[in-house]
Amino acid sequence: MSTSNDKPVVISFRADEHLAELLNQLPDKSAFIRKAILSHFYQACPICKGRGVVPESIAQWLKQTLDHEKLQECECCSYEFPATAAAGKKSSHFLCDHCQEHEHEH
Repeated sequence: MSTSNDKPVVISFRADEHLAELLNQLPDKSAFIRKAILSHFYQACPICKGRGVVPESIAQWLKQTLDHEKLQECECCSYEFPATAAAGKKSSHFLCDHCQEHEHEH
């Protein structure tokens, strides 16, 4: 997960002429490419559908539901996961499957 101290890294890739033309028409090509790549690794929240906010009644229901779950925070990405996701992990430090798979260990 990036932090405010991370320096941007330039990455390039090959594209056919048609795709290059489409990308060059975008007002912010880099932001579009970043969003497209991240959407491959992450999915929109099924509750807020990627909006980042929910109506108060849904937020209250979700809080009540999660209050009954024991959650554990991933030490890399800081997302909270049900404690059952940490069951069987060898380390005392919890890394979610995504961070562990991509060796985001700190």
